[in-house]
Amino acid sequence: MSIPQVVLFYKPVGYITSHNWEEKHRSIFELLPKKYHSYHFVGRLDYNTEGLLLLSNSREFVHYMTLPKNQIVRRYEVKLFGRTEIKRISEILQKGVIINNFKYLPIYTKIMSSTKNNHRLLLTMREGKNREIRKIMSHLDLKVAKIKRVSYGKFALTSLKRAQFIHASEKIIEYYMNKINERVGTN
Repeated sequence: MSIPQVVLFYKPVGYITSHNWEEKHRSIFELLPKKYHSYHFVGRLDYNTEGLLLLSNSREFVHYMTLPKNQIVRRYEVKLFGRTEIKRISEILQKGVIINNFKYLPIYTKIMSSTKNNHRLLLTMREGKNREIRKIMSHLDLKVAKIKRVSYGKFALTSLKRAQFIHASEKIIEYYMNKINERVGTN
């Protein structure tokens, strides 16, 4: 099996994760060279979220990375506003949250800084549902000021600046391709 191409891209706020250009929203592909316009994205980041976005020319790789049963870890730095006991929020998140009969998996929290009304957290998650962080924080009466994805599996944002991209390490790509091959071998 050949090694797919994987690109690490720092998606800035103000762009949608879509191949379709819309009149009111700009696509991430406006920021990338044309040769990447046919690549598939691993998950999405909404218009107001920034950070690491993976793109690949392999549907198989993208499918593996996004399939919930594979439990790929995602990490986000989140800035919140709201008067709360942040340790209590952390405990709630670690148990999982139910909103309108919909269960969100546990989110592990590291408190980076916290004052009475401002909080910086590092959230570690194993799923990536649509606007999940925003929905949960709103449910807990907290306002999200900023969300930045800093890692997805073994891939990390590291020193990339907004709108920059680099090719992923072949060693990390091979790690995931071996996982895919193991799964194919057991089916």
